[in-house]
Amino acid sequence: MVLRPVAEEDARGLASVEAETLRLTGTRRTMTLEELKISYRSRGDHDDQLDLSIIERATQRWIGEVVLNDLDTANGSCGLRILLAAENDYGCRFTIRLVLAHAFDTFGFHLFEREVYDFNPRARRVEEKGWLRARGHQASGVALGRGVGRRASDGDAWR
Repeated sequence: MVLRPVAEEDARGLASVEAETLRLTGTRRTMTLEELKISYRSRGDHDDQLDLSIIERATQRWIGEVVLNDLDTANGSCGLRILLAAENDYGCRFTIRLVLAHAFDTFGFHLFEREVYDFNPRARRVEEKGWLRARGHQASGVALGRGVGRRASDGDAWR
């Protein structure tokens, strides 16, 4: 796996993500390819988040994105969001390793917050397999009528 800044050409990969994956991430609105291109083109302009494409090294195929958002350098924390085009434990585990190493080394972050929907077994598996260690949990509701847990994860387990 390779992580690199998102680029306009990555929008095709995002546009092809299956409906079930979008449902699991709580996506409520599907964007057109043109809207996705515009969004990816502008991601580098944001100074409060880092958007990276996940590229399969052997094929150079886009397989997802990982985002560090709500960057808070004063508190050493940020949000962590991962979207994989298909269920892929190896890709998820390796992506978490790469992005956390970058967050440690570049920003000095040590606390990562993720939103995990109760109905998303892929996201819950990240904790079940021990890829991130939960430090806390805050339950809340979402417009979809289903629960979402906001989990604070201690990235120190990856050092």
